[in-house]
Amino acid sequence: MADFLVRDLREADLATVGELTVAAYLPYEPAGSGYFDLLRDVRPRFQDAFANIVVETAAGQVVGAVNLSTQDNAFAHLAAAGELEMRMLAVDPRFHRHGVGTMLVREVQKIAQENGFDRVVLSSRKNMVEAHRIYEKCGFELDPSRFWEPVPGLEVFVYVWECPSVPTT
Repeated sequence: MADFLVRDLREADLATVGELTVAAYLPYEPAGSGYFDLLRDVRPRFQDAFANIVVETAAGQVVGAVNLSTQDNAFAHLAAAGELEMRMLAVDPRFHRHGVGTMLVREVQKIAQENGFDRVVLSSRKNMVEAHRIYEKCGFELDPSRFWEPVPGLEVFVYVWECPSVPTT
């Protein structure tokens, strides 16, 4: 297994992250979908986000990324007050099952706790079973009361992770 580094997204990473995000979502989106244009165009979410995180190899190759939004960010769909929303988590398909997705989720959880959020929320299509395994392994639970349809007929699951309270001294 390669050594990986988690870091903030840089402007120089935008094109790479756009293409790896499209590659990660190809199995879940119909060919020719306009959603690929949104996934590829990283700049707006880079500029209007709480944070953007990437995972890179020791050789400097970006192999995973995730966007973090709050309720005031344009890309948030779910986040309410006190919530950090995880969006567009993507792992280069050549690096599936190397722990990259789990590294990203664990970093999001760390960021949420360090910044005083109550919970982390995310949307996931029902056919993204591999991603669901990562979320559940990291302590996320389905919240059926928050399931939604971005377009008619496309039900999207919602996962929630409650940040553990930090004891006060």
